[in-house]
Amino acid sequence: PRVGEPHSTLGRLYTGQTQDRASADEFRKAIDVRPDHVSALAGLAWVLATSPDSAVRNPQEAVGTAEHAAALSGNADPAALDTLAAAYAAAGDFVRATATGERALTAASRVGNTTLADQIRSRLRLYRGRQPYLRAK
Repeated sequence: PRVGEPHSTLGRLYTGQTQDRASADEFRKAIDVRPDHVSALAGLAWVLATSPDSAVRNPQEAVGTAEHAAALSGNADPAALDTLAAAYAAAGDFVRATATGERALTAASRVGNTTLADQIRSRLRLYRGRQPYLRAK
């Protein structure tokens, strides 16, 4: 059955290797198969918001995709909220980025994900300084 998970997994692997075009393609394939795939939606939004490649980065699409992922998760998933905060920052909306990042931090702390909480704290410093988060090449 076409469930989309293999494409989402490949998307995450490519993201980790900073192969953002391939990553976005795989996440899009996963979403084509399963439009409600929160992990794939968040993964695509993350790449579109944080890619160091300006040809891949698309803040407006990132915001819409991340808002959809967060809504599907009931606005409770810390990773989806973190992605939404990054997308808002990429689009220049630092007020929403900060507020959403703070919600992501609370959610990550609530579930005991200290690694993600530390990463969110670091990104929040950028948003408060009116800077987006871009991954290193």
